[in-house]
Formats: sequence, structure tokens, C-alpha cells
Amino acid sequence: MRKWLTEVSADEILVVPLTGKKGVIGALTVDNRCGSRRFVPQDSGLLDGLATQAVIALENARLVKALRESRAQVQRADRMGTLGTLAAGLAHEINNPLVSLNTFLNLAPEMRNQSDESFWSEYHGLALGELERIRGLVGTMSRLGGSESGVRSNPACPVDLGEVAREGIQLIERQVSVARVSLALDIDEGVPTVLGVRDQLHQVVLNLVLNAADASAPEGVVELTVSRDSAHPAEWALMEVRDHGEGISGDHLEKVFDPFFTTKGPDQGSGLGLMIVHQIVADHGGNIELSSEMGLGTTFRVRLPLAPGPKTNPLTA
Repeated sequence: MRKWLTEVSADEILVVPLTGKKGVIGALTVDNRCGSRRFVPQDSGLLDGLATQAVIALENARLVKALRESRAQVQRADRMGTLGTLAAGLAHEINNPLVSLNTFLNLAPEMRNQSDESFWSEYHGLALGELERIRGLVGTMSRLGGSESGVRSNPACPVDLGEVAREGIQLIERQVSVARVSLALDIDEGVPTVLGVRDQLHQVVLNLVLNAADASAPEGVVELTVSRDSAHPAEWALMEVRDHGEGISGDHLEKVFDPFFTTKGPDQGSGLGLMIVHQIVADHGGNIELSSEMGLGTTFRVRLPLAPGPKTNPLTA
């Protein structure tokens, strides 16, 4: 700064330091190059006031940036935890089609010599289908894993919410079946796309369905439906996740989305999953609500705005 001061061709320069909580973070300077007016004490007081406002603005900007980075880290940690939860189930889901492929490859040399056309027509299609199944599972897990640069760097784009729901069920079905809980998926035809970040919407589906499965008794059913919001069909898509568990008591309803709140045991949940769901839905311009009755179960309703027309510029999530 000293070099800059020596290069400024002005009769007078007024400098006020920008002092934050951790010391000086910059300086506010005014000179009289554009006129011959000399500075008076009142000018210093005015500049002090401007400097104070500038420091507040800079400190707030830093806090907002730190908050965004912290939220991204929490979302990423939760997503990795979900991936770990699904790992065993995914291994089983991939192993099943591999068994079919192994059978096909072992029988292929013998059947080739016999020119068995029925074998080729049947097992060739089966093998291709099983390969596609593996590709779909791995692709979905990769999308859920997200990018190394963090979830907020991914651009929002039109996303088929019904497809996201199907992929989520495919990933989680084995996991919840171990607890003897079944999943029922109902997707209305003609549900339009929403504007969103695909891996974040996967995270919403997985967290809500896993939460509902945890609340369900053995032989229970978790229902996942995707449709247009009947109250505003031209504006919103609606996703509902319903369980038939014990329900949530009234004194807990207002705390469900609070960080670290959980009714599970200390080793069964971080209390961050529903908070992250709430954040993701809010970042997408949507809203989430729940209703619950003791002894009957709980329903989460997620409303997301439909993707705009082609003339609307998509935002970055």
C-alpha cells in the first residue's frame, strides 16, 4: 500500500483502516485528485462510519461463505454415510445378475456346438438385461456419490422425479428387506420434470425412505408416491413417503428437522438426515411438511417447483 500511496498524485490522502474481529483486513482511502478541496475533521468521521459499514459487510460475506462450506460438508458426510449403509445391499444386488452371467458364459461353448437357437435367444437377452441392471446400479451409486468439488458446484437441470424415486427404491430395496419391510412405489403418469440437482434429490429420497423403514415394524410397508400437487398441478410436483409405524409424538414434531435431534439410540442415527433433507428441499425452492398420528404412522410431503419453460435461465444449486 505504501507504494500505491507514493504513486498517487494527490495533495491529500485520507486513510482509515478496516478493522475486523481478527485485526486489520484492509483500508479505505480517499484522495483529492479531482479537486482542490482540503480534508476537514468531519471528513474523517464520515469515512470512519463508512469503514465500519464496510467491515460489517465483509465479515458477513465471510460468515455466509463459511456457512455454505459447512453445509456442503455436512451434506457430503451424510451422503457418504448413506452409501456405506447401502454397500452390503448393493453387493448382493450386483452379485445376483453376475450369477446369471456366469451361467450363460459357462453354458455358451456347449450350446454353441449344439446350435441351440432357443438358448441363444433366451440367454442372450437375459445377459444383456443383467448387464444393464448392473450398469444402472453402479451409475445411480456414482450419481449419489456426487463430485469431489461439493454439492453446490453441480448445476441444477430438469430432473425426472419419478426416475429418481425408482433409482432410490432400486438401491434401498435390499437394505430394508433385511428388516422385513417392503416398499410400495406409485408414480403417476405424466409427472413433469423438476429443476434440481439429481444427486441431492437422491439423497432426499434415500433419507426419507430409510427413516420410514426404521420407524416400521417387521412386515410393515413404506409407501413412496410421486405425483402433481393436486392443489397446484401446474406449479408443483409432490412426493410423499408414508410409514405405518408408531408415529411421532406432538412434543417431537417441531424438533424433527432440528440438527442432532433423533429418537433413535446413540449408535443408530446422527440426527442430521432430516435436517439435510430440509436444507436440500429449501435450496430447490420447495417445502417439506409432515403429519403424524400415534399408532398410525407418519407421512412426509415434499413439494418441488416444476422445471420452467425453455426461456427461463436455470440457477446453480
